[in-house]
Amino acid sequence: MEEPEEVNIVNSDPPIVAETFTLVKGFFQLYGWFVVIGLVVLFLLKSKFQQRLNTFSERRRDAHYKKVDDNEALARLERIQQNRERLQRQYDEVAARAAEKQREVEEQKRLAKIEDWERHQEGNGYRSKVKKEGNSELDKMAAQHLPKPTSKKVYRSADYNPLMGGGGGGGSSGYRPSKRGGAGGGGG
Repeated sequence: MEEPEEVNIVNSDPPIVAETFTLVKGFFQLYGWFVVIGLVVLFLLKSKFQQRLNTFSERRRDAHYKKVDDNEALARLERIQQNRERLQRQYDEVAARAAEKQREVEEQKRLAKIEDWERHQEGNGYRSKVKKEGNSELDKMAAQHLPKPTSKKVYRSADYNPLMGGGGGGGSSGYRPSKRGGAGGGGG
């Protein structure tokens, strides 16, 4: 049996790749810091001029819209106008309902005042001191607008009287802190 001959297969890089790698490596060894500083400066300039680039692109986009067909622009304006009219109608409907509710509440108040006056004329008293049993819509609406009662905070005890002396810090000591500041001489 014959043994196959050993063949040394060597994967050698082509000379152009090795020369390019050596050239790039030498360039970065000599000028690496300049490249890094240059990249930082480019990044800072880009961030500084980004707003101007955005406005430039917006102007280009607006110029494109100006070149749009007149019929298309007219259709867009009509859609905008229709939306505005629809929103105005909705607002008018809500305002009319609110005004009607307000008129109803005012009419109920007016009728209540007339009833009170008639009761007063008959000698039954000016206003009824008895609460009405029914929860009318007027009472509900009035309750919505009234602020809820809050408990009054007490900042000092009931037996405190500033005219009696004794100081505000409790007790009867006459302690007062000294004046702030240094000597009374002026100038500097």
